[in-house]
Amino acid sequence: MMRLLDCYIPVFTCVLRMIQQQVNHAEELRQTLLAALTQAQNKARLHGYGLQDIEEANFAVVVWADEAILCAGQKELSVWRQSSLQAELYDAELGGNTFFDRLAALVPDNYQVRLVYVFCLLSGFYGRYGKRDNLELHNIIHQELENLPDTLRRYISLENHRLMNTGDNLLENKRSNNKWRVKLILLMLSLTLIYIFINVYLLNIGR
Repeated sequence: MMRLLDCYIPVFTCVLRMIQQQVNHAEELRQTLLAALTQAQNKARLHGYGLQDIEEANFAVVVWADEAILCAGQKELSVWRQSSLQAELYDAELGGNTFFDRLAALVPDNYQVRLVYVFCLLSGFYGRYGKRDNLELHNIIHQELENLPDTLRRYISLENHRLMNTGDNLLENKRSNNKWRVKLILLMLSLTLIYIFINVYLLNIGR
């Protein structure tokens, strides 16, 4: 059975690619993402996932996408704050808070949905914790990783590595004088550090 996260990986890639390509028309970006989300939901249904699990995963990815787009720093997309995807799809404005509330409310062994939430965190989402409250956020990530079965920890480290490579390949194809590129590089560096941490952690638990 395909993992639920596999259905949504194209959405993560889509967001990074559109930021890299400097898509500066909010409506174009919105329609592209809505189409990618619909494809992810349809694929998840085809692979037997229930509506509740799909809805939980979809919410997490939508909130991550909103934050990633706003943090890209493109002036043309500043209107996104007033017309975010979470506002359109969930009538929500405080996804940075709700994300962690919904994660905490998940059934402990609902690993497929938890995996999507953890991947959002590993892909740079910080929500209500902000960029400065790293210790508490890192503790949450550590706890979530610790609660995953070994096979899923290995899987998520591999998918995170693939996403990093996608971002790196995109960066190689563009000039280096764009402000957003600095932000994306910093994101990728943080993902690299997290990837190293996961692999060291896996080595330790394997001993």
